[in-house]
Amino acid sequence: DDKEFIVRAKEKMTAVVERLQDITDQLRSYSRVSRSGEFNTINIIEALEDVLELVNYQLAKVNVRVEKSYGTNIPDIQANASHLKQIFMNLILNACQAMAEGGLIKISVEYHQSGRKMDFVSGEHIQIAFQDTGPGIPPELLQDGKLFKPFFTTKEKGTGLGLSITKKLIEEHSGEIKVDSQIDVGTTFTIKLPLKQEQEQVIG
Repeated sequence: DDKEFIVRAKEKMTAVVERLQDITDQLRSYSRVSRSGEFNTINIIEALEDVLELVNYQLAKVNVRVEKSYGTNIPDIQANASHLKQIFMNLILNACQAMAEGGLIKISVEYHQSGRKMDFVSGEHIQIAFQDTGPGIPPELLQDGKLFKPFFTTKEKGTGLGLSITKKLIEEHSGEIKVDSQIDVGTTFTIKLPLKQEQEQVIG
């Protein structure tokens, strides 16, 4: 009847408005990302634990467990604290969304004293990996950095900006991100972040 039609129409309009608001918010985040942020000395483990505490309820709600493997003597890095936490949150929630029926996220943190130089920094870096037990990503979607392009998404309600923002934030830190995936096995996002940034960016 008319009343039921009106109720359904209102529900659809509300959903559309919420989706548009989500897209608008993410567009603002995307446009704000720059190398002008304040960099401080940050403890990677503490930053990760802060994020895990924030998303704990969302993970538990869909029966996603977290297994942590933190290396010993992980040095602090120079980073923008809020941006670093956004990187971690985006990747953890991305893994969670890939496992709608539950699963496991393995998070590892390792310190590497040497390696290929990244931009203007030495080879010293921290490697953080987020490995999930989701369905995996088709090989064709892993080509040409397609996953990290703005507005590209495989999710029904996705904006296609989450991973793009994540990549920009990592590049803001002179870091890099790569993805490895296997169908029916899972996906791993690996980040490498240098210990040091340009001197003039760092505060404290």
